[in-house]
Amino acid sequence: MKIIKGSSSIRKGRLSLNSYSYHVTFTTNQRHPVFSIFINANLLRMSLKESDDLGNTKTLCFCIMPDHVHWLFELKAGSLSQAVSRVKSYYSRT
Repeated sequence: MKIIKGSSSIRKGRLSLNSYSYHVTFTTNQRHPVFSIFINANLLRMSLKESDDLGNTKTLCFCIMPDHVHWLFELKAGSLSQAVSRVKSYYSRT
């Protein structure tokens, strides 16, 4: 089976269970070093905090790199994809 990047076949079998911990990595568009600019990295940090404050996640740790993010968190409400989408959405609106 050939797996295409971003394909739904990658996500088969993925579970979203509350109180479970997840490690997620997401990248910037075309891997541009957006987070090498401090204010952008800080806005993303605030997005992760917002997710925690709303009770969707409990961040255990994160690492913001110039073109991607590693995020380890405990899912508190909703699904895994919803949690990641909310963080990205909050970041893009700020």
